[in-house]
Amino acid sequence: MTTSPVASRCAAPIHTPTTGTTPTEAQAFALLEAINASALAGLYIRRGNLPAARRKAVQLLKALQVMEVAA
Repeated sequence: MTTSPVASRCAAPIHTPTTGTTPTEAQAFALLEAINASALAGLYIRRGNLPAARRKAVQLLKALQVMEVAA
């Protein structure tokens, strides 16, 4: 499988922790969930959809809790 030049330019660089430990799958998934929830919560707030923003904020807090427990 080849990588396209567009995808490689758009992809964020992968930073590994300096402590020598690698993140677990649960931590990685929680990080992606937190990023997604925060982005959508901001979008819903800008659109005035406060109930949806509240639901995403709760998902964000849960993802952060999972990241803290897994660390």
